[in-house]
Amino acid sequence: MQNLDLEKAVNAWSPLASALFVPHSEEELDRIVALLDELIDEVGEDETHPLASLMEVLSVLIEHYEAAHVPELASAEHPQVHNAENDRWVKRESETGKLIDHGEDRGPIKEERKAK
Repeated sequence: MQNLDLEKAVNAWSPLASALFVPHSEEELDRIVALLDELIDEVGEDETHPLASLMEVLSVLIEHYEAAHVPELASAEHPQVHNAENDRWVKRESETGKLIDHGEDRGPIKEERKAK
């Protein structure tokens, strides 16, 4: 196990803390989804991109919130998340959290239901 240099961690974490957190409300969830959507635009499907693991972390945070607050999505094989800022949808594998699709149009991907 690597030793964590706490001083370096504090310096690195401070600028990220306002954007990367466990969401506890729909407003906070929307912020996390918006960040994930920006990362999808930047990273795409490049699993070697330095920010690819951040996309996975955000997906897990979103899935955790949905499991607790949106029961009909908790058991879905490919849950979707709506980004209210740009009206786009993101779909991911529920077991791994891996992003598998994002909507190009303004509606849910395929026929899955909108979470609200």
